[in-house]
Amino acid sequence: MSSTIRKLDGKVLRRLQSQVYVTSLASAVRELAQNAVDANATVLDVYFDLHALDLVVTDNGSGISPQDMNLVGCQSYTSKMAQLDDLTSIQTYGFRGEALHFLSTVADITIYSKSKDYNSTWVRAFPGEARMLCEGDDDASAKYKVEPFNKDSSGTTVLITNMLHNLPVRRQMVSQDPEFKTCNIIKDDMFQLLMRKPYLQVTVRYTNTKKEEKILFESKSVTQSDDTYEAYFQIVKNIYGSVIPSNVLKKVSLSFKEFQLNGVISKSPIRFKEFQFIYINGRKWCSPSFMKVIGNLFTSAGFGLYDVKNAGQKTGGKTYNQYPMFFLNLECPLTINDLIQDPSKHIFEPSFAHILKPLVLKVLKSFLKYQGYSASIDIQAHQNNSPTKSRSEIKASMPLILPIKRNYSILDTKMKFAKIASKGPSVENQDRISHQAISRQRFKPVFNQAKLNQLKENLKVHHIQQDCWLDIKNVNRNTNLDSKEIELHITREQLIKCKVINQLDNKFILLKSPSEKISSYGLYILDQHACDERIKLEALLQDFILEVISTTVYSKSVSNCSFEVNITELGLLQHYKGEFQRWGVYYDVKESPNEDPKLVILSLPECTFQKFNDDNTFLKAGLLEHAHALRLGKKFPIAKILCSKPDETLNDNMWWKYMNCIPLFLRDIFNSKACRSAIMFGDNLLLNECEILLKNLTACKMPFQCAHGRPSVVPITGIEMSTNILDTAFSFNIQHPDYDI
Repeated sequence: MSSTIRKLDGKVLRRLQSQVYVTSLASAVRELAQNAVDANATVLDVYFDLHALDLVVTDNGSGISPQDMNLVGCQSYTSKMAQLDDLTSIQTYGFRGEALHFLSTVADITIYSKSKDYNSTWVRAFPGEARMLCEGDDDASAKYKVEPFNKDSSGTTVLITNMLHNLPVRRQMVSQDPEFKTCNIIKDDMFQLLMRKPYLQVTVRYTNTKKEEKILFESKSVTQSDDTYEAYFQIVKNIYGSVIPSNVLKKVSLSFKEFQLNGVISKSPIRFKEFQFIYINGRKWCSPSFMKVIGNLFTSAGFGLYDVKNAGQKTGGKTYNQYPMFFLNLECPLTINDLIQDPSKHIFEPSFAHILKPLVLKVLKSFLKYQGYSASIDIQAHQNNSPTKSRSEIKASMPLILPIKRNYSILDTKMKFAKIASKGPSVENQDRISHQAISRQRFKPVFNQAKLNQLKENLKVHHIQQDCWLDIKNVNRNTNLDSKEIELHITREQLIKCKVINQLDNKFILLKSPSEKISSYGLYILDQHACDERIKLEALLQDFILEVISTTVYSKSVSNCSFEVNITELGLLQHYKGEFQRWGVYYDVKESPNEDPKLVILSLPECTFQKFNDDNTFLKAGLLEHAHALRLGKKFPIAKILCSKPDETLNDNMWWKYMNCIPLFLRDIFNSKACRSAIMFGDNLLLNECEILLKNLTACKMPFQCAHGRPSVVPITGIEMSTNILDTAFSFNIQHPDYDI
């Protein structure tokens, strides 16, 4: 290969540039749909074939004149602008004249169009010349039949076939995209158009990889008589189905000089944050950092906690995530910077961010206040701070580290009052609900300030002033222990070397462990309930995951168990049907005209029966949570992993590798079972039982925390003595058992 600098071949250059605009079938749909809206279309029909990667988009827009047909698709030919300053007044999505050009380099394109000023429909098959389409002029062997437009009408049909034919690797990757992924992207892109043009009548149909033709969605029920907010409600339902009842969507608006905000926010939470969109002049605002600020705002207000408590659901672990659903439309002066940030027409950092961000936050805080919440988050601080790192799973060998403060009192701890969710009407029936924390001023203090200070002083841990036979005189009394933290820790290796001293208060087990120094010892407290809970949890998980790996999970038939799902959820659950079957969850779909589809549960793993107890709401939440976790890569698909390792030998330790595959709702069930069956506080244990418990804990993969994350072993102190005292008074053969530590 020559190292001489040379100009790229034009054909190669166009093919490389095409991948900026055309990365998938969904991106091609987006470009053609935006072209239709730019042509002032009021009716839009979209059809795509996931198997053949074909696409047909028809609109009733202004059409293309015959003299322009030969210029369409030529690079940098456009009717939208002549100079850069024209961008400040442009109202269309496209203006570069590049989308059709780059599509034509990776696919076969045929355009049919008719302008109102002409009686005939003209057709052009790229890269050929345009010609007039006559009656019966179509090729009988053609896959798609396109009829000429009526004499009094106008519009355009774009036919794309054999997409990515000259990019085989890209075509293979696109062909392997899950059906739900492509459909969801197209829904989001169509929703963006409809938020700006709510009265646009859209129909989207497709043929799936099984060659079954389906209707993705129709949005034809929005009329000019509907106001903007009623149109928003109807569009959400048309595209995404019954994600949330329309009566819990609250309209919001705000005006400031040349800036206008309109939108809707849900008064009740949903479990996923995919339904959060902000648009600026019809373009999607993509800012993960600002979305995080918004998320922190709702979290600090406790949004959704009331609904969880009143739902009566018990998940056995922490509740599933709760997110607001919102769609906000921002109108502001156009700037060139906003229009040219990305070929996808997304905006990442708007020119008026210093105005738009406070406006959005003001609206959201006002909404929360009106709903009875109080957000205490410092928005400015969150905007300035760098993104926080996500918590990773604790490694099995990670030591437990505990900072211990000396000279403290119990009253120095920070006590917080819990929030009270009083029984009351649901959010659907009541707009203003109090979510305020109990005020401290409502309670009369038990002690006056003088008595409180005296009590604090008495409860402090002071140094013993009397001499003792231990080497207390060598302690440095001048050390400021109030401000210094003594860091104690325990590793797995130290835990293995620990010896049991005795049970304490029928709750804990006192352990000792020698350190690297001969004259040093560590004392540790073992929580007997947390310890046994961890042991039992890993035993349950090991048995179950090994059954999943060997496909021997016992799945028990279920009767009369079904629940409604919207079309978005249905696509997700159908895609991961094989993954759920691997975990012993079998279901089918029941569809009826004019009704949301139902998911019918056929059988479940035996371990879930007692937990579910006909609680379809909890089961639906668990299935959807795992499906979304798989989609986002938070969970690994065990079926796919095992298929890639057909010759792997089954052994007792391999289960740990698949821990991040187990669904959260199943993990919660095992956590609950381990907790209920574990040794409880108050249970008396013999010395040998304590030793067995410790031995079993050291064999665990994660010995330092229970099923719910609480520590199982805590270091309490370290003891260091001079060698002569150790030899004379503190040996292991000491005759005083009370001091044998």
